[in-house]
Formats: sequence, structure tokens, C-alpha cells
Amino acid sequence: MSELSEKKPSPAKALGKIFGHRLRSEELLRKALTHPSASATGNYERLEFLGDAVLSAILAEALFQIFPDKAEGELTVYKSALASGKFLSALAERMELRPWVHFDEAASGGPMGTSVMEDVLEALVGAIFLEAGFARTRRVVLGCLGDIPAQLESLVRDYNPKGRVQEYAQSKTPAWSIEYRLVREEGEGLQKLFEVELWLNGKRYGRSQSSSKKCAQEAAAREAMEQLLP
Repeated sequence: MSELSEKKPSPAKALGKIFGHRLRSEELLRKALTHPSASATGNYERLEFLGDAVLSAILAEALFQIFPDKAEGELTVYKSALASGKFLSALAERMELRPWVHFDEAASGGPMGTSVMEDVLEALVGAIFLEAGFARTRRVVLGCLGDIPAQLESLVRDYNPKGRVQEYAQSKTPAWSIEYRLVREEGEGLQKLFEVELWLNGKRYGRSQSSSKKCAQEAAAREAMEQLLP
């Protein structure tokens, strides 16, 4: 195989194909891809700050247009789910951004975490906004997100399960009672275990256990929602 065929494409060219927009500014691109561990000055932190705000505005506008009949509360849940670290880091991984990130494992004290991928994605959004403006950034972001209602179908199912339980219970006439019962607590420190049951209107709908009481409650709520909203 020739040297030419083995040559790695430039970040600008590779990311241009991924985003459908090629950044012309090498400086913006370099900063957007640089973790603070790899550079004390020219890193992605300021671009991430900007990109987070731009992304929030894009999501808010898109959801407002896509769901004209949804109330503010539901739109807030949708936006929070799409802007969550879990979703954005997973999206960045699917877009294969990781190989392009400048990261110093020794300086950071460990391997690159998933939160870095979220930060880089937001920084790239900020860089595109600075160079191309809001309208172009909106098209790029929505192109990366794809079918938003389809994304939300699976996202919201797992997002804020306790909030969904509360909304469901309050939608009943009269409203259903909600009770999280701690049925078992044992162990110490890292071996701590909580077992929680969720009772709605006097009937048990969920039961789960975890090393965190909050996580046990959320898991019980998620189980209840799977029964009530299959």
C-alpha cells in the first residue's frame, strides 16, 4: 500500500464529512478538539460554553416547531433529554469524534471519559456558530440529530422516570397517591444496599434495589412506567 493511501485525512476534512460543514479556521478547529489537559491556554472550554448556549437555543426552537401542541413542561423535558450529557456523549461517539481529540492522559490523571466527548461536541457547535452563524449551525445540528421524535421516543422513556410517574399520577381523576417505600436497607459504605417499592394508588407497580436510594427509586419508577405505558 502506498504512503498516500495510508495517510490520515486532516481533521478539517474528516469532520467536514461527519458534520456536513467544513470549518475553515484551523485555530477554531484546533481549540474545539483540545482538552485542557493537552493545552493550558488554547483548549475547548470557551467554545464549549458558547456551543452549549447555541445548542440549547436550536433545540428549543426545533421542539417548539415540531410539537405545536405540547405544553412548556413537556418541551422542557424533551430539551433536557436531548441536551443531556448521556445523549450528547453517545452522539459524539457515534459520530466517531474521539480519535480527533487532543487529550493528555498523564496530565488528566486517567483515560478520556465520556463527558469529554460531550464537551467536544458542544465546542464544535460553538466553533461552527462563530464561523458560519446561527442559521447554518442550526442546519448542521439538526442534520446530526436526525429524526428528533424518533430519538425522543427512546430517550424520554429513560429520562426523569420519577417526574413521569408524578405526571401520570396527577393526570388521573382524582389524582393517584404516590409512595416510595424503603423495604430493605443493609450493609455499610460501598456495600450499602437499598430496596425500594413504588406504590401508586395503593397498588405496587415497581420494585428495585441499588447502592443509592435515589437510583433505586428511579429504577422502580422506570419499571412502573413500563407497566403503565408499554
